[in-house]
Amino acid sequence: MIAQEKIDKILQSPRTPLMRQVELTADERTELRDALIKKGMGASTLYQRINYIGFDTWEMQGINACIAEATSYSGDPTLFWPWMVENGQHTKFTHFMEQLGMSYKVTLRRFSEFDFKPWELEGITSILQKAGQK
Repeated sequence: MIAQEKIDKILQSPRTPLMRQVELTADERTELRDALIKKGMGASTLYQRINYIGFDTWEMQGINACIAEATSYSGDPTLFWPWMVENGQHTKFTHFMEQLGMSYKVTLRRFSEFDFKPWELEGITSILQKAGQK
């Protein structure tokens, strides 16, 4: 189980490699790795994010939370982007996502294709908090 104070410290610093933020035990690293791989994160992505890159704010929050924060949309997530375009809100949303670390072009492509892995939909915050409760 990852201690709550370590989880809190990780969540305070997006775009900072996890290993620079907290010292995780071997068991905690294994628990984190297993939780993220189970949610669809590739091993090489996990290694890069933990040791070198860190996570963007949108990755910490998760796509579902970003949608909920920025819009009133509550339907099928795969139909979110067509709904945004139809309601003229897509440009505003792409700017919102830019502030969270996803570029304009990537936002357009990823949301129009709704191309997200389970860990991106749920968010690192939720995954870490669940790992801390076990």
